[in-house]
Amino acid sequence: DIDFTVLTGLQAFYGGVCIFTGAMPALPETIQVFDCSNNGDGDLIASTGTIPTIPASCHSFALVRFAVTTLGDVSDCTAMASFNAGYCTNLANYVGGTVAGEADASFTFEGCAFTAAALESFFAGCVANGGFNAASFDVSGGTNAAPNATTLGYIAILEGAGCTVTHN
Repeated sequence: DIDFTVLTGLQAFYGGVCIFTGAMPALPETIQVFDCSNNGDGDLIASTGTIPTIPASCHSFALVRFAVTTLGDVSDCTAMASFNAGYCTNLANYVGGTVAGEADASFTFEGCAFTAAALESFFAGCVANGGFNAASFDVSGGTNAAPNATTLGYIAILEGAGCTVTHN
């Protein structure tokens, strides 16, 4: 097991096939790139099932094909240019309020399981940011819910600002 918090100064972590036992580990405040894309059939075995709070320094985060259920707070990730939690087929919840990131950031939740309420909360957070003008958002595929009327309103605001949104 790796305790990322004791790896002071760690800026980048690349793991081809990762299996975490217990909860997803906290990330150090210095991390800039975290890429743990499980391209095999294994799933994240997590007691909490939550993607941890991502430090503000992180500009690229990928956790692909894991059994996480909840996306945690991303409100401080003002440097975020790329966020990929694709094919996390249990990822159904979003908590955290405002969604921060670069103006042209890319957020991928393709093949996940977001509920209509989670989509509404996530896109409300994106609109609350007010800074996305060329960002792309993919919440298609999997069992992601179709956006409700309120969420479609948020999506229209983002699209009006030049963003691209792909959804079921």
